[in-house]
Amino acid sequence: MFGLGWVEILVILVVALFAIGPDQIPEVARTLGKLARQAQRLLSEFRDTINLEEMESYNRQRHAAHQRESAAPAPSPLTTQTPPIAPPAEGAAPVAGKVAEEGTDPALTSSRPGPTPA
Repeated sequence: MFGLGWVEILVILVVALFAIGPDQIPEVARTLGKLARQAQRLLSEFRDTINLEEMESYNRQRHAAHQRESAAPAPSPLTTQTPPIAPPAEGAAPVAGKVAEEGTDPALTSSRPGPTPA
């Protein structure tokens, strides 16, 4: 508690007993307790005000960023142009994923299951 040990607190209480008197110590303690509670309440309200202002500032920044993002239209996949596909050159090897005509590529025709020709 504020860096005070038990000995320091005891000395303060003894000095308060002699300075204030035994009859008024409970009243002074009540007054100090009320002041401490009011200080805690004020500090809590101050923290809440600061946190509220920070949250409002954060929300304003996010809203502005969202407005900037939505102001620029996103490119539509229907309006974007794709480059034309060039036809394959004559005699070129078949492209992976395309079915070769029967007998055109020995690598594709030999891997088919079935009876082997004799």
